Amino acid sequence: MSLVLQICPDYYYTNLYKNLFLKLKNKNINQIVYVPGQRLYEDHQLEIDTLNKTYNIIERILFFGKQNDIYNDIISKSYFEKIGIMHAHNLFSGGYAAYRIFRKYKIPYIVAIRNTDVNIFLKYMVHLRKMANKILESAENIIFISPAYKDKVLNTYINKSIKKNIQNKSLVIPNGIDEYFLGNLNVKKEINYNNRIRLIYVGEITKNKNIRTTINACLKLIDQGYDVNFKIVGVIKESGLIRQINKYDFIHYYGKCPKEKVLTHLRDSDIFVMPSIHETFGLVYAEALTQGLPVIYTKGEGFDGFFAQGKVGYAVESNDYNSIAKYVIEIYENYETYSKNCIKEAIKFGWNNIAELYINLYK
Repeated sequence: MSLVLQICPDYYYTNLYKNLFLKLKNKNINQIVYVPGQRLYEDHQLEIDTLNKTYNIIERILFFGKQNDIYNDIISKSYFEKIGIMHAHNLFSGGYAAYRIFRKYKIPYIVAIRNTDVNIFLKYMVHLRKMANKILESAENIIFISPAYKDKVLNTYINKSIKKNIQNKSLVIPNGIDEYFLGNLNVKKEINYNNRIRLIYVGEITKNKNIRTTINACLKLIDQGYDVNFKIVGVIKESGLIRQINKYDFIHYYGKCPKEKVLTHLRDSDIFVMPSIHETFGLVYAEALTQGLPVIYTKGEGFDGFFAQGKVGYAVESNDYNSIAKYVIEIYENYETYSKNCIKEAIKFGWNNIAELYINLYK
């Protein structure tokens, strides 16, 4: 197979790309990871190339100056003529350069659409929408991280004249989860039916994660006679939230934990709740599934659409604490069925399966 150029602006900020690229490398995919930004550290496991230049917020908003730098830098590389396919992991930052290279050199490309593409560029930078349609129209395939984002983009930002074409070459391929969780599946999860319900949230704690709404749902459940325990695991970055947490005895805060401890916390809980305002995908939902925990997630955001409502949990409006409480009770009263479904479906988020999907596209 020809060289795959992975254009990946966010490589240094999350391990999910490295996990994918290493899995592809192990499957004999010849690739170079191009990061259009400053090199933050050396990575000797993969061949990394960078633009190695920083941009201020104004330069990023103006967009075209940085994108021209990326385009010119790629075509100046010694490996350029060996490239058989490009995989741009963002629609705008990288996708535009791939589009220009395709137009001039006929090298095909795949493009992914992620959270910043949908909730910043497409939403607020109206002047870039026409260009986004051109990038998508020329792409070989378009990758969405979730069904919810696919529906949102197709129904909101795509010109009607090309919508069918875009839809026909669009696929949903989720992010994969750390193999540690799939390697430690909780093959049987049980609940103690004594009106005690143990909820959990794991992750960075910001206003977007909507912890206050979950707390309100807990208070409603307590008013209905349930013995609720709400465990919060992660670093708090929301102003004033720690004061609210300290008001209630049913909330237990643990701070940031290593994955081994996160696994223990998940196994000691019953239901994972994260009604984020915005969510690209939400790896922690899938991690919770591996431990048999049904999940409550946000309607129309990242995780929504992977499963039918009621299969492994429920989608809710982000601020609807009444629905959260209602679905917690529904899951609690039929827990064994939900939990078995979760463990069975978790394998879909393994990097091995996801890498094979990408390899088929590259071929």
